[in-house]
Amino acid sequence: MQSTQRNVVEWILDSGSQANICGDLALFTTIREDTTSRLDFTNGTTEHACIRGSVLLRIVNQATGVVEDRLLDDVVYTPNAKVNIISLGYLQMTGRYRLSCSPDQKTAWLSKPDTVLKFEMHENIYRLHAERVPGVMVMAALKEDMDSKKQMEFLHQRIGHVAMDTVKRLAHKFDVGVKLNANWLTTYECVACAEAKANRMTHARIEKRDSKPLQVLMMDVCSIKPATIGGCSMFLFVVDEATRFKWAFLMQHKSEATFHLKILMNRLRTQLREYKVERLWSDQGGEFLSTELETYCNEHGVELKTTNSYSPQQNGIVERANGVVLPRIRAMVMATHLPNILWGEALLHVVETLNNLPTKPLGLTSPRRRLFREEPQLEDMRVWGCIAHVRIPPESRPRKDKMEPRARLALLLGYSLTTPGYKFMDLKTAQVITAQGGPYASTRSLLLMELT
Repeated sequence: MQSTQRNVVEWILDSGSQANICGDLALFTTIREDTTSRLDFTNGTTEHACIRGSVLLRIVNQATGVVEDRLLDDVVYTPNAKVNIISLGYLQMTGRYRLSCSPDQKTAWLSKPDTVLKFEMHENIYRLHAERVPGVMVMAALKEDMDSKKQMEFLHQRIGHVAMDTVKRLAHKFDVGVKLNANWLTTYECVACAEAKANRMTHARIEKRDSKPLQVLMMDVCSIKPATIGGCSMFLFVVDEATRFKWAFLMQHKSEATFHLKILMNRLRTQLREYKVERLWSDQGGEFLSTELETYCNEHGVELKTTNSYSPQQNGIVERANGVVLPRIRAMVMATHLPNILWGEALLHVVETLNNLPTKPLGLTSPRRRLFREEPQLEDMRVWGCIAHVRIPPESRPRKDKMEPRARLALLLGYSLTTPGYKFMDLKTAQVITAQGGPYASTRSLLLMELT
């Protein structure tokens, strides 16, 4: 497993392996539970792996001749591994690497734009040598001294896979909760974004828009499969034309749209007394043409208008917003390897994040700042789907034993809309809980587990 040199880790290129395998837990930068992986070895034995994560490889990039750090994702940990294995098929299919060999077959290269990995043959096996990165160095890098690409990767995931130019602008303008030099941030190729955001729809922009907050609310219903844990297979999406502020409501049936719209408009009438909803704009979906909604709008002086048939561009703002939100949901679910049934939690997380980010139509002002006159708190953002240790209050502990654990492992599902703090799912009981940040949710665990 290890090279003869103490600080060098040897990796074997295997064309027959379907998984990347590592037997040294100290090489991992992130880990997560994995109860589905089964390893079948050539000696006939089988092992069920329970840990999967990312390994930091410090290698020489043959394209530049410079020692660089690269993350190898989807690495299965097994303490019984005699060698560290890099799956050729994984790098070719997921990393888009191309294989080439020297005429004497003693050297192999895996290459893609800007990156070339060199494998030397020894004892009929292609081997890659990487510099061992001590655990304390990895931890320090995650906390504050990350290189520019790692900083960008960290922030890109933390802020919901937004465009990297947007990340740069945020780092210049706000405290993003990470010690960095915004001028040094460099872009990188996010595989999840490349796969999830392809073929985004576009519509012609309308030159003149209403500038008064809440004057026009644009809305649409979008269906997604599979259904969430709560049985929701669609969501109502509402966008304020003037401020670009967004609301999303998970639904099991389209008929629930009227219920959520009435609650939203009543809430806005109470929270923002200086503004008034004057017009609701939607397509000709039956959920927006109900007698109940029409009666409510007539009672409150709200005009209900629809687009022409087969003219989604007339509802362009909410259609474009759908084209932004859905790819980010896919990117977040794919990047964290979580099941698709959690798309509802990812949706609410993305919408809350977008409401706090500067947007070009508003002159790089956030929708929250424009509508509520509140500055966004970017330092409170967390990576959706990361692992955290959530403190167990004394009242909730099953036994009043001093040796009982004080925290439980949980999955961060997003920001709590009813209490201060975050929403988590207990990984042991699947119970959804809420907890504050700071001293209650383990910030250290959040930080160490966020780079997925």
